[in-house]
Amino acid sequence: MALSSLHKFRVAKHRVEFLADGVIAIVMTLLVLELKIPELPRTASAAELLHEVAHLGPVFFAFFITFMLAGSYWFLHNLTMEHVMHADQKVAFINVGFMLAVSLFPFSAGLLGHFLMNQVAQCIYFANQCLAASFLALNWNYAKSAGLLAPVAPDVERRLTSRLGSLAAGSLAAALVAPFAPRQSFWAMMFVLMLGRARGRRAEKRAAAAAVLRAPAPAATSGD
Repeated sequence: MALSSLHKFRVAKHRVEFLADGVIAIVMTLLVLELKIPELPRTASAAELLHEVAHLGPVFFAFFITFMLAGSYWFLHNLTMEHVMHADQKVAFINVGFMLAVSLFPFSAGLLGHFLMNQVAQCIYFANQCLAASFLALNWNYAKSAGLLAPVAPDVERRLTSRLGSLAAGSLAAALVAPFAPRQSFWAMMFVLMLGRARGRRAEKRAAAAAVLRAPAPAATSGD
Protein backbone atom coordinates (compact mmCIF):
# COMPACT_ATOMS: atom_id res chain seq x y z
CA MET A 1 0.00 0.00 0.00
CA ALA A 2 2.80 2.39 0.94
CA LEU A 3 4.67 1.60 -2.30
CA SER A 4 1.50 2.17 -4.33
CA SER A 5 0.98 5.53 -2.63
CA LEU A 6 4.58 6.47 -3.40
CA HIS A 7 4.11 5.80 -7.12
CA LYS A 8 1.02 8.05 -7.09
CA PHE A 9 2.93 10.81 -5.28
CA ARG A 10 2.26 14.31 -6.56
CA VAL A 11 3.97 17.57 -5.70
CA ALA A 12 2.96 21.12 -6.50
CA LYS A 13 4.84 22.10 -9.62
CA HIS A 14 5.96 25.39 -8.10
CA ARG A 15 8.14 23.44 -5.66
CA VAL A 16 10.02 21.95 -8.61
CA GLU A 17 10.23 25.33 -10.34
CA PHE A 18 11.56 27.10 -7.24
CA LEU A 19 14.24 24.46 -6.70
CA ALA A 20 15.34 24.60 -10.36
CA ASP A 21 15.40 28.42 -10.26
CA GLY A 22 17.60 28.33 -7.18
CA VAL A 23 20.03 25.79 -8.60
CA ILE A 24 20.37 27.63 -11.92
CA ALA A 25 20.82 30.98 -10.16
CA ILE A 26 23.61 29.58 -7.98
CA VAL A 27 25.29 27.90 -10.95
CA MET A 28 25.20 31.10 -13.04
CA THR A 29 26.79 32.96 -10.11
CA LEU A 30 29.51 30.33 -9.58
CA LEU A 31 30.56 30.57 -13.24
CA VAL A 32 32.19 33.95 -12.62
CA LEU A 33 34.56 32.48 -10.03
CA GLU A 34 36.73 31.14 -12.86
CA LEU A 35 37.55 34.73 -13.83
CA LYS A 36 40.60 35.21 -11.63
CA ILE A 37 42.31 38.55 -11.11
CA PRO A 38 45.83 38.41 -12.67
CA GLU A 39 48.52 37.90 -10.03
CA LEU A 40 50.65 40.94 -10.72
CA PRO A 41 52.23 43.52 -8.42
CA ARG A 42 50.36 46.78 -7.94
CA THR A 43 53.14 48.52 -9.84
CA ALA A 44 52.50 46.46 -12.99
CA SER A 45 52.33 48.48 -16.18
CA ALA A 46 49.24 48.75 -18.36
CA ALA A 47 50.93 46.59 -21.01
CA GLU A 48 51.64 43.84 -18.48
CA LEU A 49 48.09 43.89 -17.16
CA LEU A 50 46.63 43.86 -20.67
CA HIS A 51 48.86 40.92 -21.57
CA GLU A 52 47.63 38.92 -18.57
CA VAL A 53 43.98 39.80 -19.16
CA ALA A 54 44.34 38.69 -22.79
CA HIS A 55 45.34 35.26 -21.49
CA LEU A 56 41.91 35.07 -19.86
CA GLY A 57 40.22 35.23 -23.26
CA PRO A 58 39.31 31.50 -23.37
CA VAL A 59 38.02 31.68 -19.80
CA PHE A 60 35.84 34.68 -20.66
CA PHE A 61 34.59 32.82 -23.74
CA ALA A 62 33.67 29.71 -21.74
CA PHE A 63 31.98 31.89 -19.10
CA PHE A 64 29.93 33.81 -21.66
CA ILE A 65 28.81 30.75 -23.64
CA THR A 66 27.90 28.78 -20.52
CA PHE A 67 26.11 31.72 -18.91
CA MET A 68 23.97 32.21 -22.02
CA LEU A 69 23.23 28.48 -22.25
CA ALA A 70 22.29 28.34 -18.56
CA GLY A 71 19.97 31.30 -19.13
CA SER A 72 18.41 29.44 -22.07
CA TYR A 73 17.85 26.35 -19.92
CA TRP A 74 16.23 28.51 -17.23
CA PHE A 75 13.94 30.12 -19.82
CA LEU A 76 12.98 26.82 -21.46
CA HIS A 77 12.45 25.09 -18.11
CA ASN A 78 10.08 27.80 -16.96
CA LEU A 79 8.36 27.84 -20.34
CA THR A 80 7.72 24.10 -20.29
CA MET A 81 6.73 23.94 -16.63
CA GLU A 82 4.21 26.73 -17.28
CA HIS A 83 2.13 24.15 -19.16
CA VAL A 84 2.55 21.36 -16.58
CA MET A 85 -0.42 21.11 -14.21
CA HIS A 86 1.36 19.13 -11.48
CA ALA A 87 4.48 17.04 -10.97
CA ASP A 88 4.37 13.34 -10.25
CA GLN A 89 7.23 11.18 -9.00
CA LYS A 90 8.82 10.79 -12.43
CA VAL A 91 8.69 14.51 -13.19
CA ALA A 92 10.33 15.20 -9.83
CA PHE A 93 13.20 12.77 -10.47
CA ILE A 94 13.66 13.89 -14.09
CA ASN A 95 14.05 17.43 -12.80
CA VAL A 96 16.55 16.25 -10.19
CA GLY A 97 18.55 14.77 -13.06
CA PHE A 98 18.29 18.05 -14.96
CA MET A 99 19.56 19.99 -11.93
CA LEU A 100 22.38 17.49 -11.45
CA ALA A 101 23.54 18.17 -15.01
CA VAL A 102 23.22 21.94 -14.55
CA SER A 103 25.19 21.85 -11.29
CA LEU A 104 28.18 20.49 -13.26
CA PHE A 105 28.32 23.58 -15.50
CA PRO A 106 30.95 25.43 -13.40
CA PHE A 107 33.28 22.40 -13.60
CA SER A 108 32.85 21.75 -17.34
CA ALA A 109 33.03 25.49 -18.14
CA GLY A 110 36.20 25.87 -16.05
CA LEU A 111 37.74 22.89 -17.82
CA LEU A 112 36.84 24.34 -21.22
CA GLY A 113 38.18 27.78 -20.30
CA HIS A 114 41.59 26.40 -19.33
CA PHE A 115 41.81 23.85 -22.18
CA LEU A 116 39.70 25.41 -24.90
CA MET A 117 41.00 23.39 -27.86
CA ASN A 118 41.56 20.16 -25.94
CA GLN A 119 39.38 17.33 -27.25
CA VAL A 120 38.76 15.82 -23.82
CA ALA A 121 37.74 19.17 -22.32
CA GLN A 122 35.35 19.82 -25.20
CA CYS A 123 33.84 16.32 -25.02
CA ILE A 124 33.19 16.72 -21.30
CA TYR A 125 31.73 20.19 -21.80
CA PHE A 126 29.37 19.27 -24.62
CA ALA A 127 28.40 15.99 -22.97
CA ASN A 128 27.41 18.02 -19.92
CA GLN A 129 25.31 20.33 -22.10
CA CYS A 130 23.75 17.36 -23.90
CA LEU A 131 22.84 15.73 -20.60
CA ALA A 132 21.08 18.86 -19.33
CA ALA A 133 19.24 19.38 -22.63
CA SER A 134 18.21 15.71 -22.77
CA PHE A 135 16.73 15.81 -19.26
CA LEU A 136 14.84 18.98 -20.17
CA ALA A 137 13.46 17.37 -23.34
CA LEU A 138 12.62 14.19 -21.41
CA ASN A 139 10.72 16.23 -18.84
CA TRP A 140 8.59 17.83 -21.57
CA ASN A 141 7.97 14.63 -23.54
CA TYR A 142 7.10 12.64 -20.43
CA ALA A 143 4.67 15.32 -19.24
CA LYS A 144 2.98 15.17 -22.65
CA SER A 145 2.71 11.39 -22.72
CA ALA A 146 1.53 11.16 -19.08
CA GLY A 147 -1.27 13.68 -19.61
CA LEU A 148 0.21 16.17 -17.14
CA LEU A 149 -0.07 19.17 -19.44
CA ALA A 150 -2.78 21.78 -19.47
CA PRO A 151 -4.30 22.41 -22.93
CA VAL A 152 -1.46 23.67 -25.16
CA ALA A 153 -1.84 25.26 -28.57
CA PRO A 154 -0.46 22.88 -31.24
CA ASP A 155 1.99 25.47 -32.57
CA VAL A 156 3.36 26.10 -29.08
CA GLU A 157 3.78 22.37 -28.48
CA ARG A 158 5.60 21.90 -31.78
CA ARG A 159 7.86 24.88 -31.17
CA LEU A 160 8.88 23.75 -27.68
CA THR A 161 9.45 20.16 -28.80
CA SER A 162 11.60 21.38 -31.69
CA ARG A 163 13.69 23.75 -29.56
CA LEU A 164 14.36 21.18 -26.86
CA GLY A 165 15.27 18.51 -29.39
CA SER A 166 17.54 20.88 -31.31
CA LEU A 167 19.40 21.89 -28.15
CA ALA A 168 20.10 18.27 -27.24
CA ALA A 169 21.01 17.35 -30.83
CA GLY A 170 23.29 20.38 -31.22
CA SER A 171 25.32 19.66 -28.10
CA LEU A 172 25.52 15.96 -29.05
CA ALA A 173 26.80 16.90 -32.52
CA ALA A 174 29.45 19.13 -30.95
CA ALA A 175 30.53 16.32 -28.60
CA LEU A 176 30.87 13.94 -31.57
CA VAL A 177 32.83 16.46 -33.67
CA ALA A 178 35.17 17.57 -30.85
CA PRO A 179 37.49 14.51 -30.85
CA PHE A 180 38.24 14.93 -34.56
CA ALA A 181 37.91 18.69 -35.20
CA PRO A 182 37.88 20.70 -31.95
CA ARG A 183 37.97 23.98 -33.85
CA GLN A 184 34.71 23.09 -35.58
CA SER A 185 32.75 21.78 -32.59
CA PHE A 186 31.06 25.06 -31.71
CA TRP A 187 30.15 25.61 -35.37
CA ALA A 188 28.64 22.12 -35.46
CA MET A 189 26.41 23.00 -32.52
CA MET A 190 25.36 26.29 -34.10
CA PHE A 191 24.64 24.57 -37.42
CA VAL A 192 22.35 22.00 -35.81
CA LEU A 193 20.57 24.69 -33.78
CA MET A 194 20.00 26.82 -36.88
CA LEU A 195 18.89 23.77 -38.87
CA GLY A 196 16.40 22.88 -36.13
CA ARG A 197 15.07 26.42 -36.09
CA ALA A 198 14.65 26.42 -39.87
CA ARG A 199 12.87 23.05 -39.79
CA GLY A 200 10.60 24.32 -37.04
CA ARG A 201 9.65 27.36 -39.08
CA ARG A 202 8.89 25.22 -42.14
CA ALA A 203 6.73 22.94 -40.01
CA GLU A 204 4.82 25.95 -38.67
CA LYS A 205 4.22 27.25 -42.18
CA ARG A 206 2.97 23.83 -43.34
CA ALA A 207 0.68 23.58 -40.32
CA ALA A 208 -0.69 27.07 -40.96
CA ALA A 209 -1.29 26.26 -44.64
CA ALA A 210 -3.05 23.01 -43.69
CA ALA A 211 -5.24 24.89 -41.21
CA VAL A 212 -6.28 27.31 -43.94
CA LEU A 213 -7.19 24.42 -46.26
CA ARG A 214 -9.23 22.73 -43.53
CA ALA A 215 -11.08 25.91 -42.65
CA PRO A 216 -14.70 25.88 -43.96
CA ALA A 217 -15.41 28.20 -46.86
CA PRO A 218 -17.56 31.22 -45.97
CA ALA A 219 -21.22 30.67 -46.70
CA ALA A 220 -22.52 32.50 -49.77
CA THR A 221 -25.07 35.23 -49.04
CA SER A 222 -28.06 35.56 -51.33
CA GLY A 223 -29.19 39.01 -52.43
CA ASP A 224 -32.64 40.36 -51.55
